[in-house]
Amino acid sequence: MLVVLNVDVVLEVEFTTVDVVMLEVDDVEDDVVDDVVDDVDDVVDDFARSSVSGSAGEKNVVRRRKDENDFSPLFELALRCFQTEFPNLVQIRGKGETQSWERKSQKIGRERVEVTTRTVILRPKPGAKKEELMERIRITFVSGGKIAHCLNVHCTPRRAFQPSFGADVLNFGNGKNVLVGIDFHPNSIDTSDGRSSNTRKSRSSSSSSLAKRIAREIKDKYGEKLNATTPSEKFYEDTSGYFSEEMFFARPSFTSEKGKEENFQLVLECFEAYLRGYVEILKEERGAEVEEEETTEVKEAFRRRLAEHDKWQIERDPAIKMFSKWYGEEWANAYASEVLFPLAKECDE
Repeated sequence: MLVVLNVDVVLEVEFTTVDVVMLEVDDVEDDVVDDVVDDVDDVVDDFARSSVSGSAGEKNVVRRRKDENDFSPLFELALRCFQTEFPNLVQIRGKGETQSWERKSQKIGRERVEVTTRTVILRPKPGAKKEELMERIRITFVSGGKIAHCLNVHCTPRRAFQPSFGADVLNFGNGKNVLVGIDFHPNSIDTSDGRSSNTRKSRSSSSSSLAKRIAREIKDKYGEKLNATTPSEKFYEDTSGYFSEEMFFARPSFTSEKGKEENFQLVLECFEAYLRGYVEILKEERGAEVEEEETTEVKEAFRRRLAEHDKWQIERDPAIKMFSKWYGEEWANAYASEVLFPLAKECDE
């Protein structure tokens, strides 16, 4: 999730790229969900009209940036990708007070800069087939003028043994402080049930090997160009295996006018490569027979793994403090527990 320690002067900014959520469709109560939008195009086009310049009627393309600090094409690219690859996903919308997580705005500082946070959550349609690959997608986009422009994406797979996907592109201080962090998060689980153990090990190993190969290929291509570096050990010293060794972490230079646009295009390409790579990982098992080995114990172990990760995140993610500064502690805590890390509470039950 996106993190800034000081909105005026960024000091050693770090972040966490995981926001793990896996809720069954039946768990979404009527008093929480008001509507499901069947056409994701509506979401993209609505966002594009308010945030991105482009010709009228232009579709299925990433529009040009409206200014040099605009990161919204990343948002549109992600949504277009998910719309194309997972057509059965629909947008979940809040009801009543919970709707405030969809869009939250506040004027910040003496210059009264407006900081707006938009959140889109996509889930399979009710009654979706068991073969559906994606359980939940959350996209958070922050547009804040001179303060921040940030994108955070998290995807949770529907099947055990497959990795989750987390991505952050963070722009602070008019592009002077930019961070990129992308990872295929491993979802290793242990069960006492020995049934189909060889098949499970094979599936887990296959997904892990493919994720590593794709991540290494992308890092080889974009690492040097985007100034890839090593994440801070201060935050990542005890991650309980929630991050992969191949996590992409970079601090691209956006200091010159030419560098800003060239590096933004490289970030866009790198981000798209990871999105396409994640789709490839999930689709690898589309034809696999998984019902036999995904016993109740496996499913429970998978959910427990996700819940523990949520718990780990909600206790450490500095983004909650950032949102508290912008929108107040009450809203930030509710947003963290209900939208960012909703499974964390299951660890306390």
